[in-house]
Amino acid sequence: MHNQMMFALIIISFLFILSCESGFLFCNGTSNSTSSWDIFLCGLRSALNFLNFLNTTAQSVKLLLDG
Repeated sequence: MHNQMMFALIIISFLFILSCESGFLFCNGTSNSTSSWDIFLCGLRSALNFLNFLNTTAQSVKLLLDG
């Protein structure tokens, strides 16, 4: 049980870092501002939106499997 939780935590951390990086790249290309702080916030917002999407998808799959 402990190993499964650690594995899930590592996967979630990896996905978060990956989505942050892709958010930074996306925001760097699309934002008019060259401020690194604005790009950081935009990337963080993109990452949080991605995690929200993952959470919604996981809840939907759980409902399908339970029902």
